[in-house]
This record gives sequence, structure tokens and C-alpha cells, in this order.
Amino acid sequence: MRLRSAIFDMDGTLLDSMYIWDHLGADMLISLGYTPRPDLEEHLKVLTLRQGAAYCRETYGIPQSVEEIVQMLEDRVRDFYYNEVTAKPGVKPFLSLLKMEGVDMYGATAADRQLAEAGLRHAGIDGYFKGMLACQEVGKGKDDPEIFER
Repeated sequence: MRLRSAIFDMDGTLLDSMYIWDHLGADMLISLGYTPRPDLEEHLKVLTLRQGAAYCRETYGIPQSVEEIVQMLEDRVRDFYYNEVTAKPGVKPFLSLLKMEGVDMYGATAADRQLAEAGLRHAGIDGYFKGMLACQEVGKGKDDPEIFER
């Protein structure tokens, strides 16, 4: 049986991008002159960006508003996807092989669609994909099969 199509997750699978998410809070605090507590990432990993901004503001006494902190974080993430992200090792040769075999490839992401598309472009792998779907477009997370079924 020949493989006809494949669906790929973006962050951490195609794109070497987990660092930005794993260290976003600590990097922001350091840039503002604060020393992150050792348990910071444990607290932030279950929070939305806005909740994490509120947590950092309250816990570290940051004078900026939650909205200002969120904007700083969003600006950093945007810069990363547009200017820094790379493909994971081995991704380009693997995608090339699938393309030569005629496999239709699609991306599925929990990230913002524009960021994901920018990341694929910057990493030089956007041309391999026939389409992409973001969780926000489906209205459900990747823990639900709907994004993959669509």
C-alpha cells in the first residue's frame, strides 16, 4: 500500500521551535531585569499567554500592564517565527523524499496560522505543503481528532 498523504504537526516536529515556548517567560523576565524562579516554567506551561503575563506581573511585581506584557511576548514570538526558526534536523530530506514519492503533505498546528506559515517560509520548507489547518480555525485543540480529519 502506497502512502498518499501525510499530516504533520508543526512545532517540535517540523520546526525547531519548542525553545521559544519553553523559555518565553524566563527570557522576558530576564530582559526586564528579573531573575526567574526555578519553578517558573512549571507554573507557566498550563497557562495561556495572558494568564502567564498576569502571573508574572503579580509574582514578580512587574510594573507593565498585562496587555503590555502580552504584547512584548507576542512581539518576541512573531520575531522568532519570521526571522529565527529553523527546520528540525532531517526534516528537509524527509519532506523531499515524500514529495518525490507523490505524497500530499499537510500541516496541523495549535499556533497562529500566520506564525506557522512564516515559520515554514523562514525554515525553507513551505513549498512542500498542500495545505495547513490551525486549531483556531477548527475551534478545537489537537487533542480532538477533528483537525486531522478535516
